[in-house]
Amino acid sequence: MVSLGREKAVRVLRVLARVGQNRPGAVTHLIDLNLHMMLYSLYCSSGNKVGVDEYVCYSEIGADGLWVRYIEIRSDGKTLRYDLEHPADQYGMLPEGEWQEAEASLSEFGTVSRISAELFEAVWSATRCINEGAG
Repeated sequence: MVSLGREKAVRVLRVLARVGQNRPGAVTHLIDLNLHMMLYSLYCSSGNKVGVDEYVCYSEIGADGLWVRYIEIRSDGKTLRYDLEHPADQYGMLPEGEWQEAEASLSEFGTVSRISAELFEAVWSATRCINEGAG
């Protein structure tokens, strides 16, 4: 999934809508291709050696390496949710910068595991966050 500006994204959606009128399965196929290019991960800071507070996060990362959706569950029980529509608020923000697999795999920061899109979606839809409606 490529990160587009709002105007370009609207243009792409209009093109997809036109394609969908002529070939309904084409849009579904394009969406399926994008889902396969996404990276889903579970990060746990427990045991890190850099002094980061303990938390767990679920991430959806696009093919371009940028975060698309993110849920953070803190050790105090507070849970935060961010996506492209709600990238930041008074509690925190969607991680910035490009995902770096090599850096993320360093044990000094905690542990990262790949998860399925289905698990991410289940967590995303079931988790209630303190910043819902904030912004």
